[in-house]
Amino acid sequence: DLYRTSVDSARRVINMFLDAIDFNTECLELQVRLPDPTDLDALHTLAQRWVDVSGIFGLFNNTLGAIDGRLPRTEMPGDVPNQTDYFSGHYQCYGLNAQAVCDPDLIFLYVAVAAPGKVNDIRAFHQCARLLEWF
Repeated sequence: DLYRTSVDSARRVINMFLDAIDFNTECLELQVRLPDPTDLDALHTLAQRWVDVSGIFGLFNNTLGAIDGRLPRTEMPGDVPNQTDYFSGHYQCYGLNAQAVCDPDLIFLYVAVAAPGKVNDIRAFHQCARLLEWF
């Protein structure tokens, strides 16, 4: 162990971090939340911020967020019916498909562990019910 930290201590710190993000009511800048889809002024402001960062080429016209998938690696799960669902053939490892959306300042608006690692990004995206409702 590089940092001489017990597994229990590492879990406790990770859970404290996740609780700080999930249950944050005091610091609006750190809240992970999608903009209200009924607030057209806020959506227009967000779209304009994307135009502003795109420079003279206007690459991000009509953009509300940037989405990408990631495969956080895991150990082979032992408590699931089909372990092969978590194996990514592309990355040749076990993991989960996480999807995230950020604003032009790279602040997360949405984060989800969407599917097992075997699932590609577009299929995982379609598992994100709250994000699909937002669109």
